[in-house]
Amino acid sequence: TLYSTSKQVNDTFNTDNNYQQWQYGLDINYSFKNKLMIGLDANYIYYPDYARLNLSPYARIKIAEHFSIFAYYVKKENYVLSLFGGSQFMNSYDAVKNKVSVSLEFKLSPKFGLFTTFQHENIGDNLSLREYQFSSLFIGLKFRP
Repeated sequence: TLYSTSKQVNDTFNTDNNYQQWQYGLDINYSFKNKLMIGLDANYIYYPDYARLNLSPYARIKIAEHFSIFAYYVKKENYVLSLFGGSQFMNSYDAVKNKVSVSLEFKLSPKFGLFTTFQHENIGDNLSLREYQFSSLFIGLKFRP
C-alpha cells in the first residue's frame, strides 16, 4: 500500500493542498526452468473521484550462469506509482506515456557484479504541459554483503 501527500505553493496561490492516494499491488510471475521469468506488476491506484489499474509487464532471462537480462515496460498517468513490491517509485505526477528499461548484469563473484541499464521514456510534463523524450544509460558495480 502506498500513501502519498504533496504540498503545493506558488506565487498565485499561497495555500497548501493535501493529496492522498492509495495503491494496492499484486506481483504475478512464472519461471520456466530457472532460465526465464515473466511477470506482471498490477497496481490499483485510488483516490476520491479517480481510480486506475496500472499493469507493468517484465521479464528476466538468464543467458548463462553469470549473465542475465531484466526488462520492463510501464505506462502511467498523472499519479505516483510504486513498482516491484515498493522497491521502485515513480514519484512524479508527470504522465509516463511509455517507458522501457533494460538491464544487463554480469556476476563477477558471489558478492560483486557489473551492470548496465538503458531506459527510454516519453513523458508528458504535468506543469509545463510539454511532451519530451528522455534516454539514460547507467553503468555500475553491485555489491552484495
